[in-house]
Order: sequence, then C-alpha cells, then structure tokens
Amino acid sequence: MPDSLPKLDFSKLNLDRPTLNAIEQLLNYIELLIHPEQKSEELTYLYKLKNDLVQIKSQKSKLGSKMVPADVRGLKQAFNAHKAASQETKGISSYLLLFYAAECGMKSVWLKRNNLRTTNDIADSTLLSPDGHNLNRWKKELRISASIGNAPAFSLAVGGADLEVAKAHQAWRYGIRMNPEKEKELVEWLEKIYNWIKEVI
Repeated sequence: MPDSLPKLDFSKLNLDRPTLNAIEQLLNYIELLIHPEQKSEELTYLYKLKNDLVQIKSQKSKLGSKMVPADVRGLKQAFNAHKAASQETKGISSYLLLFYAAECGMKSVWLKRNNLRTTNDIADSTLLSPDGHNLNRWKKELRISASIGNAPAFSLAVGGADLEVAKAHQAWRYGIRMNPEKEKELVEWLEKIYNWIKEVI
C-alpha cells in the first residue's frame, strides 16, 4: 500500500452513528469518482474502509439493543418491591406491578436454579426475546405445578380477540381496557404465581 494511504482504524475512534453515516456517504461519493474497471490499491483500500464501517455499525446496533442485565438478588428485590407497591394502589397500576413482580420473581428463581448470576448468562436468548414477558414460557421452564395451569387468555374491551399473557403488561401500561371478567381471571392467576414464587424464592 502506498504511503499516501493512511492506516485508519475506525473502531478506535468511538464514533457515533451520525458520524459513521456521514463517513459512509463520503466513501460512497469517492467510489463514484473511481472508474469501476480500475483495479487499484486505492479501490481495494476504499472497499476495506467501507467494510469496516459496516461492521462497526452492526456492532453498535447490537449493543444498542442489548438488554440491561439483572442479577438474582436484584430480581428478588424487584419481586418484593413491585408486589408491595401493587398493594398501595388499585386498578391497572396495581395489576401492572403484580405482573412485573411475577416476572421478576420467576426469573430470579430460574437463575438461581440454573446456577447463573445474571440474565446475561442465559444461553437461550429466546427466554429474553421474544419470551421475556411470556409468563407461560417461564412457568414451563420452572415446572410450576400443573394445578396452577397456564395464564388465561384475555381480550380487550374493544376488539374481542383473545391475547396471550405476554401482551397483558402492554395493555395495562398503556391504559387499554380489557374485558373485565377475563382481566379478573388473569389477575387471580398472577396472584397464584406470586404465592408460588414466595415459597421458593
């Protein structure tokens, strides 16, 4: 490689995405100025830079989507805190906190049983996404007594279609009304899950 071509290492510059995008646009423009049939070191160098940028952008996307790790102790504390807070309020806020208490408790018990320290140590990524809020999946993983059963499906007050428990926290979080009878059944199920967790956590 000629001395005029510097050895650039974008990975060491800690560039943000807008800057990476701007550099990529500049490289694309430079590529247009080079004749496609020109087999030169300059062209090879340009393609290497573009490839490096693609890899760095991909890494940043993965880092940006990564969940915040939670450990056994923190999840247990959240289990107790969410349940206590749920008893201080009523309606959808109470139900939402009960849901999160159950979720945190189940994950804490599962990590402890599998001798794992944090959610980052979970090898099966589907347990966190897309099944992070799928309490039926966590119930199955924990082999919770069949007498409790799976979470009952619920439906919205407007719309009517049955939805799985993984969607319940969204409805409560955003204030979307459920069918009252099915909501009552789901809350009762969450209470059963809470009581089971309380005995084993």
